[in-house]
Amino acid sequence: AAPRLEAFSAYGSKGFQPRYTISCISSKPLDGSYHLTTQIQYGNKSKNMLIMTKQYVIILCMYEIIKRVTEYAVSNALTLNSGQKISCAVSGGADSMCMLDILGRLTGTYCFSIDVLHFNHKMRGEESDRDENFVHNYCLEHNLSLTIGHQNTPLDGSENAARESRYAFFEENASVVATAHNADDNAETMIANLTRGTGVNGLSGISPKITRASGLTVIRPVLCLTRKEITRYLEYNSIPHIEDSSNSDTRYSRNLIRSAVMPVLRQINPRIAEHAADTSKSLAEDERCLATIAKAFLAECRFGVSNPLIPRKKFNALDSAIASRVLILAAEVFGVSLFREHIRDMLDMSRSGKGGRILTLPKRLIAAFERAAIVFREN
Repeated sequence: AAPRLEAFSAYGSKGFQPRYTISCISSKPLDGSYHLTTQIQYGNKSKNMLIMTKQYVIILCMYEIIKRVTEYAVSNALTLNSGQKISCAVSGGADSMCMLDILGRLTGTYCFSIDVLHFNHKMRGEESDRDENFVHNYCLEHNLSLTIGHQNTPLDGSENAARESRYAFFEENASVVATAHNADDNAETMIANLTRGTGVNGLSGISPKITRASGLTVIRPVLCLTRKEITRYLEYNSIPHIEDSSNSDTRYSRNLIRSAVMPVLRQINPRIAEHAADTSKSLAEDERCLATIAKAFLAECRFGVSNPLIPRKKFNALDSAIASRVLILAAEVFGVSLFREHIRDMLDMSRSGKGGRILTLPKRLIAAFERAAIVFREN
């Protein structure tokens, strides 16, 4: 395997020193630190030697980033399979342009194909059309198949509404879509969820792969990269991108976290995004374990739309961590997502031992607490 190298400089306290070449080796690529291992004097030829060596190191850095994305994709089963078509969700911003370039480089090795999806939300006027034109021209120049969607009805301005419209477009045009969430996005999501109040699932951050109810598979191949690494990748490869002015609008909580909270956390620990990713992975593993136990309980009860009963005696004997997940999974059978207050109320009602009580859940789903069972039914 190629050694892990990073770009270096021959600058010292007295400025450029052309009589030295400096080779450096680091186990942490692109982290901004420089670990010097050798200094050799080459007289007047040192400057040319330095330039050649630096170019080689940059190539190795890019190799390291692509290698990490590949390993991350394989370890998380992100469907880089022969014959698979992966649709890249591209806004034209730094993250999605980096992802598009990396996946494009991997198509030959793994024999999958890519196309591009771009959704114009029509929320930023001329700037939204600028983004669309940028992506269109880039795909035309690089011979990439592109499908463009437009928001035809006014949105309420919320991030959730825009997201649902975007994913509806993805579901109409793809079976596997790659989105460009990165490690910093993951840390910001964990913080945002924490401020709203959440459990293990919320603190697990962004999943590397999900399958939506529609059957659409969503993968996040650059979730292992920090925003800083993505920026350097674009710079080193001269890849163009555009900036979304709404990213600086601190009326959105995510932008406020990005601009005000994350810089403070980086002062405490510059590797906050990496540590958040480790924590996210650990919590996701715990969540999968608990969910597996909850699924086994529901399977034992033969729970389903045709048999929407959970025996209260068995249910009440469960640990709260398992019981809460049983309720979440039971509601999901009816296409309903429960909030924390619903789960808390349902646990209290079941363990009270009383019958004849009813709780109304989202989408008009009802949980009836009979003497012997919790019964789910649609109103």
